This record gives sequence, structure tokens and C-alpha cells, in this order.
Amino acid sequence: MRNQNGALTRAHVVDAVVPFFCVLLLFSGAVKSSPALGWLPFDLTLASASVVVLGIALQFVRAGTSFVVDPKAVLFLVAFLPGWFFGVQNDYASDKLQGMLLTVIAVAASFYLLANERRRRYWVTWFVVLGAAVLVNGLVFPNVEVTLGRLAAEGSNTITAGRATGAALVIAFSLLLVSRGASRIALAALAVIFAYGMFESGSRGPVFAAALAVLAVAVFVSRQGKFRRILLVAIGLVVAWLFITRSSSSGMERIQGAFASDGSATASRDAIWAAATRYISDVPQSFTGVGWANFSSVLRNGEALNSGDRQYAHNVVLETVVEGGWIAGLATVLFLVLSLVRLRRLATTPVGVVLFAMGVFFVVNAMVSGDVNDNRMMWATLALSWIVPLNHGNEGAEDARSRSDKSLQRH
Repeated sequence: MRNQNGALTRAHVVDAVVPFFCVLLLFSGAVKSSPALGWLPFDLTLASASVVVLGIALQFVRAGTSFVVDPKAVLFLVAFLPGWFFGVQNDYASDKLQGMLLTVIAVAASFYLLANERRRRYWVTWFVVLGAAVLVNGLVFPNVEVTLGRLAAEGSNTITAGRATGAALVIAFSLLLVSRGASRIALAALAVIFAYGMFESGSRGPVFAAALAVLAVAVFVSRQGKFRRILLVAIGLVVAWLFITRSSSSGMERIQGAFASDGSATASRDAIWAAATRYISDVPQSFTGVGWANFSSVLRNGEALNSGDRQYAHNVVLETVVEGGWIAGLATVLFLVLSLVRLRRLATTPVGVVLFAMGVFFVVNAMVSGDVNDNRMMWATLALSWIVPLNHGNEGAEDARSRSDKSLQRH
């Protein structure tokens, strides 16, 4: 019995540690430059990626000939390859290639290392923990010169702070929507704390993404308790609106500009999206794309941001179509839609509900900010939808929905 308990304990420790490195790979860029980690003798991104690759390799060794590489994943990766054979190389291209390799590793980590429910629960928990670390890091070591009073840590930026705290907010609020009992007080407190961090970052994408994510949970997750969930979301949105309109912090003023339809708040994005749409409309030319990291070649005078060759569409669909071509763009749209549908169908437990909310949150963010690698969290979250088989048995949809209602009601 002792050996068995020891084995169970070791398995539980592994199930807690493995998701930590999977999440750390997603957050490492945001936290490794913190002065609090300046004593580390190694690069945090390289270390977390190495641990993840080692974990996947061990899975391969243990599985032997039964190790499976999903053909759909291979086809998806192949759709991205033509983008490397067109266009010219620039300083941004090498960074983008390295980033894509890390993104593939992050997706593989979700697929091969988070295959059991307990690991996914820890994965969600570590998201909250590291989201809190990003918040504390920004408060203790603020990036004052760059952010002009908005929340961001030294060496990081406001977008990362907004996404990290926004994701933690979505997790807490989603659990609040499907939980009962005393735990709701703690979840509500967490939601308020992370909402503060998200608002103070002044990053507008996470604000809208968080609102849509919790609304999606309220409307689309099981029929049981739907009115209560919608009511809670409505209360949360009203409170958030009152806070936004009455605060005078630098971050909040930027968000207020977006709500006030201030043209200057989105002027840079509008020009970039217009340039991407202009290029895509020329189908014969855009079929193969301009090549990864060559978005700058489609921009006219006054459209580019002040970032040299590092230009991208700030919309993952537009980016993949313009740079990777129509095949990569269509593959991306198909992946996003099918993954969200699967996450919705798998939202029959609290963890499933959270993953669905996170999927919506990160997809909405990817439509307004970042390149394919900045949105690594989105790819890793959506990949989780493909490791849990959907119910294709003889039971009808109503039976499956009934089981979902009962499972959520117990929580």
C-alpha cells in the first residue's frame, strides 16, 4: 500500500508540475525580464521550452510505436509552410521563425502533456497564479517610461499585462457563474482584483474579450441556471461600466476613449486593417501571400507603425491570409471555428466551462492585437479541444445536454 500511495503521490506531483511549465512557456516573455528574476543564470523561455520538449520526448519513448501525430495537425502546419518561400528576409523574419517554433512547442505541450483532467485543472490554476505574478510584477516594478502610468512590468508591456490579468479574470468569473456556495465569495474577490489589473493596463482588447467570454458562458453553457448566469454577467458589466466611467487613471482614460468612439483610439489599427483588406482583395496576387514577416511590403506611406520591419496586421486571420496566403488563412479560420465549437460542446464540467471561456477570450484578443506568436496562449488553449473525444454515441443531443446541466448543477 505504501508503494501504491507513493506512486499516486508522485503521479499527482507530476500532474501539478507539468502544467506549470506549459503555462510558464506562455508567460515567460512577460516575467523573465523582471528585476526580481535577475539572479536566474538561465533564460526562462529556453528553460521552459526545454522542459516541455523533454516531457513530450518522454511521452514518445513510453508510447513507442503507439505515439500518434494527428494528421489534421500535420496538414495545418503544412498550410503555413508556403509563407516561408515567398517574400524577402528581414530582421523580423528570424524572430518570427523562432517564435513560431515556440508556438508549435506550446501547442504540442497542450496536446501531449495535458491529456488528463487533473492536469488541465492545474493548467487553469497556474494561469491564475502566473496572472497574479504579472499583476504584482507590474505594481512592484512598473515600466514607467514606456507606459505613462498604465500597468506593465519593467521589460514587459501593457498588452501582456492586460491579457494575463484578463485571462485570470475570465477564469474566476466563469467559475463564479457555474459555482455555488461559499466559494463564490472568493471567486468574486479574485475577479475584482484581476479586473483592476486589466483596466489599469489600458489595453482595450482584453476588456472587450473578457466581456464577450463571460457572456458566452452565460448564454451558451447548459440551460440549467442560465437566467442566474445572465443576471450575474449583467451586474458585473454594470459595475465595470461604472468603474470605467468614474476612474481617471491613465489606463482607464485609454479605455474610455474606445467606449467614446474616439477615432484616435483606433486610428493605427484602422489603417493597418485597411491595408490588409486592400491586399487580400487582389485574389490572384494574395493567394500565395507576401511571406511571413513581410507585412510591411503591403503598407503605404503613413500606414506603418513606428516599429521598423516588425509590422503585422494585429488580426490573426488577416495576418495569416496576407503573409501566409489564402490556404494558411482558411486553415486558420477553420481551426478557430472548429476549436471553439468543440470547446463549447466539452463545457460540461467547471474546467470545461473555463476552457471554453478562455478560448473565446483569446480568440477575440487575437482579432485586435498581436501577431501569430504573441497569441501563443490562444493556440495552446484551442489545442486542448482536440485531446478530449466528443460524444458520438447513440445518445441524443438532449441527453448530452441534460448530463451537462446535472454536472454543472453539482458545482
